[in-house]
Amino acid sequence: MWSSRCLWLLLPAILLTGLWLNAGPVDSGLVSADLLAKQSGAARKVNPPAASDLAQRNAAQASGLQLAPPNDPGGSAGAQDDTLLEAQLGELERQEALRRQWQSSLQQHQKFPGHLQQWLERWLSACEPSQCLASLHRLLADYPDAAFARRVEALAAAYPEYKNDLGSLTQDTRLPAMDRYARVDALRARHFDDSGSEWLFGEERRFAHYRFAVGELMDISHGNLEFSERLNRVDALYETWQQNAGPFTPSVSPVARYRQAMTLLDQTSLAGAQKEAARSEARHRYLDEDSAQRVLQREARQARQQDQVAAYWEAVAALNQDMQGLRSQLSAQAWEAERARRLEALRLSHFSDAER
Repeated sequence: MWSSRCLWLLLPAILLTGLWLNAGPVDSGLVSADLLAKQSGAARKVNPPAASDLAQRNAAQASGLQLAPPNDPGGSAGAQDDTLLEAQLGELERQEALRRQWQSSLQQHQKFPGHLQQWLERWLSACEPSQCLASLHRLLADYPDAAFARRVEALAAAYPEYKNDLGSLTQDTRLPAMDRYARVDALRARHFDDSGSEWLFGEERRFAHYRFAVGELMDISHGNLEFSERLNRVDALYETWQQNAGPFTPSVSPVARYRQAMTLLDQTSLAGAQKEAARSEARHRYLDEDSAQRVLQREARQARQQDQVAAYWEAVAALNQDMQGLRSQLSAQAWEAERARRLEALRLSHFSDAER
């Protein structure tokens, strides 16, 4: 345990180190540790301080850490002061670690442009609304790239108004998705210049254009193209989109690409052995051996279920036809009861307990 005299001598340096933390509501926490763990990908759980420690810490901050004089030999008072200063020092270290992690995350977004909206969204959801810009200015005061830091601050200042207008934007769902997205893009152009829009939304825009282009090829109107040719065109779009992909770029899994190919296959006139050959081609194109086996098993199970359901509805149609001949022989109540009994028997014969 440090002595009260030594800690009193360290107090000016501690307070100078923590000046940037004491200016506003967000600075006492900058961000919650839980949010930062999500933002940085950390798996470590941050436990909140005990209630008594937190009360001591808040009291110390409110009073300006008015401790006993350095020459006060009081034993219990000195021990309490030591504990309080140690807690304060630990809090300052925690805040400094949070600040470094926020800056490190921003450097990643600077290195891979086009995703800055993700960083801003997290920051604006973490800070005290009335203090967000002031706190951001303090956070970036010593950022290595001062010009980029000022750009981030300018984008952060314009972002809330953009989000407000975006929330008020009404969209006609009957319009094609590409047209609806174009309206969002036009709104962004009113709030940000080309460079700022690229920093914030560039990768999202490229992903949207990729999806729209794939959707165009998926349209059944292109069913006259050979299946392999359509797959080649879809793959070319994917490769073009992935050329500049960074760590924040959304991913399309191999299984999702295979299912996309199956949608294309269903739009062709292929049948029988030709369709199965095309399905096999797609499996080998997108899936490794283990994934292909799992997909085969799932497809076989789905095929059995489809056959099972089809057989059930065929039996229901036959039952309804038979029941029509009994209408004149039974009362309405007896007819309904008989039909319900036979339907239940059909369900029991076609489906297991887990399937019903």
